[in-house]
Amino acid sequence: MLQTDFEILHQYSACHRLWQGIPSIECTEKGRLFSAFYSGGTTEQLGNYCVLLKSDDGGDTWSEPIAAADAGGSYRCYDPCLWIDPLGRLWFIWAVMPDHAVWASLCDHPDADDLHWSPPRIIGHDVMMNKPIIASTGEWLFPMAVWDEGVLVISECPTPQQERGSFVYRSYDQGQSFQKIGGADVKERSFDEHMLLEKYDGALWMLVRTRYGIGQSYSYDGGCTWTPGEDSGLGGPCSRFQIRRLTSGNLLLVNHHHFQGRNNLTALLSQDDGKTWDSHLLLDERSSVSYPDVTERDGYLYITYDRERGAAYNPTISPETSAREILFAKITEADILAGSLVHTGSFLKRIISKLGDYDGPDPRLQELNCKIPRYVSVLARETSGEAIVSAILRDYGRCCVNLHHQDTDTVDACIAKLLERSMADDIYAKSATIQQLITILLANEKAPSAPVDMLMEEVFEYVRMHLPQEITLDAMASALHISKFYLCHIFKRKTGITLMQYVLNRRITTAKQLLSTTRYSVTEISVRVGYNSAAYFAKLFKDMTGVSPSQYRESMEQSK
Repeated sequence: MLQTDFEILHQYSACHRLWQGIPSIECTEKGRLFSAFYSGGTTEQLGNYCVLLKSDDGGDTWSEPIAAADAGGSYRCYDPCLWIDPLGRLWFIWAVMPDHAVWASLCDHPDADDLHWSPPRIIGHDVMMNKPIIASTGEWLFPMAVWDEGVLVISECPTPQQERGSFVYRSYDQGQSFQKIGGADVKERSFDEHMLLEKYDGALWMLVRTRYGIGQSYSYDGGCTWTPGEDSGLGGPCSRFQIRRLTSGNLLLVNHHHFQGRNNLTALLSQDDGKTWDSHLLLDERSSVSYPDVTERDGYLYITYDRERGAAYNPTISPETSAREILFAKITEADILAGSLVHTGSFLKRIISKLGDYDGPDPRLQELNCKIPRYVSVLARETSGEAIVSAILRDYGRCCVNLHHQDTDTVDACIAKLLERSMADDIYAKSATIQQLITILLANEKAPSAPVDMLMEEVFEYVRMHLPQEITLDAMASALHISKFYLCHIFKRKTGITLMQYVLNRRITTAKQLLSTTRYSVTEISVRVGYNSAAYFAKLFKDMTGVSPSQYRESMEQSK
């Protein structure tokens, strides 16, 4: 998912992007700047990806992408967040839909010439766009949200999470593990984009984007319980904002001030823990400036934002007519107090990335020859056959339910070939096999498909009917007319266990029922649940339950 190969990264360069926005910024101990934002396609859609750029000259010039988070055309990577933790590690965080998961990859030495990233991993659900905070207790608190009912970017990808709110995830062990500890449900919240701040009295202050501006909630037990949401009075045009405690102890708020829509992006300073905001500096007065992010280093405040993203919110407007800029300002607290730039090192409206002429394939075209090549080139460089197959089934497995039995055999043969160790280093052979496999799957993409739930019911019925017999994956897949690899993939995805684990569990569960409700002998029961050897069945039963079949029957009789 995280691409760092420069040959592959070329396809994410500025000339291949039609729009861009939603930035994040960080600055290392030695002054290296990082910028992340997302793009892909023509708007916020499946196929979005996040890119990471860097600058080694204070922001005068910026690289093309040095990394990209991309999960393929059936997914979207979006809302990136950059954060340098107290250990000096750079966190590159992004959300993935339709998985509704927050992923993170870490770079231990972000000032190094060669940057090395940890394998991406899930740290929570669904979206996290703003930086964590370090509480006075030493705990790391991450703001992650599950959007409110009716708040959707892609209607086909609703969240599976039942609990919705602006949540707090806590880490006691410097980001090795995370626990969701609580959250607020502020009325009229819109995409949440919430931020956390610890007040001087120890309370946690949560600010949340709402339709009326910015809502607030407080926690007095470290983030576990939160007060009912209310209007903070800070105002805003229902857009992202930033708040953080500075090294000086003062509070910085970046918000739209005296605004008409998303204009007048302003830095405000509070010297009384958020009671008043008397000092302010106008960062950008123009319209369509939005989504600020902030970091602080050596007395400077780095504030990034986007301008006229160029996303196709209105299909009648060509993206080329928009500025499509990612910008940043470098200011000090003294500048805010003065209401103008007074420090010689300060500046406003400096460009990180500005899109020009587009020189890539039209992402609005959906023909196969436009969908396959980049996907194939990325996968073919993966050495693990299991990882390749998993990615293909994740992105295109839904097409397997429509296959003719001859195509099913071909699909399984292609997958088996990709899993062979001899294929690991043969990029050309892998590319040809991947292309053949995806072409077959995509050819069946528009055929009427049976619901996955119906397939699961067929699996359950097959196991029930064949429980006394030997059950093999090949036989089951053949009977259900489906790829055996896809069958394993979708069963594990839907149930959390493997298909063979389910068969074993059904055998043991049925045996328990027979032991407690009939007088069949252990030998008879072993045959009825598919084991010809009573001794093997008894050993397996004890391994699974901790008691022998006879002991289980006795305990059930005593409990009646």
